[in-house]
Amino acid sequence: KHQIENVRKINCKISQKNHKIFPLFRISLYICAIIFIITRKTMKKILSILLAAICLVACENNSFTVSGTIERECDTVFIRGDRTDVLYAAVPVIDGKYKWEGTSDSVFIAQVCYGDKRNAMTRIIVEPGKIELNITKESEDAEPIVATGNVLNDQVAQYTKEADAFFEPIMAQIKKYNELSEEEKHDVEKKYEEAENARTEYLLNVLRENSQNIVGVYFLKEFSLGDPAQELSEILPAMQEAFPENYWVKRVGSTVKAKMGCAVGQPYTDLTMDTPEGEKLSLSDIIPQNKYTLVDFWASWCGPFCR
Repeated sequence: KHQIENVRKINCKISQKNHKIFPLFRISLYICAIIFIITRKTMKKILSILLAAICLVACENNSFTVSGTIERECDTVFIRGDRTDVLYAAVPVIDGKYKWEGTSDSVFIAQVCYGDKRNAMTRIIVEPGKIELNITKESEDAEPIVATGNVLNDQVAQYTKEADAFFEPIMAQIKKYNELSEEEKHDVEKKYEEAENARTEYLLNVLRENSQNIVGVYFLKEFSLGDPAQELSEILPAMQEAFPENYWVKRVGSTVKAKMGCAVGQPYTDLTMDTPEGEKLSLSDIIPQNKYTLVDFWASWCGPFCR
């Protein structure tokens, strides 16, 4: 009986403890649940804020501004694709200033057009950041209009300045060319040719150093005629791999390929055309008969000096 009584007392004490413990346990569970709910909502807010911040940073990283002053009769500046039909923007000129803002996931070349004349245009590289392009008045002494303000355009401006520097020693003579004697003209022409060759070699080195980036593509326009074909044929493969759809890469590439096919030592391209009598005549019909064959190309509208 004594042992049974002790067991009852022990059970009673355990039961009393359980009555105290379980409510505390329930309360703890409620608190944890509330904390979880609050934390979950807070985490959602935090994640939303983080995502918004990431989007904002991404937009800021991809955003660009092209702006500047204009000293010409022009009420709208048109931003076009480089040798494409794309019109990116028509920007109004207000109080002699214009401003174009946007975002882009890639760097590209665009034309800033500011007049009706064909040459009233400046090519720029659109990249993240602030790009400044001030359009000055037309004059013989005016500096080239180039964009500045960020890495790629500053690089283009520096290359342009260094390339044009080859002509500086003879610019004064070039401006008064018509006033020079025949001997002086011959001397200027010789110096001009030397400066042109030096500039070409300089720009070829620019292409070599930038054959896989857009700066190289920017200067490829300088070689639209495909000369010097041999040097360009060695540079172009890297550009064709990096920018296969670019207009200038394709145009210069096809021109160089044609010129390389006409290089000294290469087999001639056989041509077949109609004679004035309406008969077919091919080069292969003539060349075997001669030691040398001169082919002179001219059109119906060419003057006698061509014929």
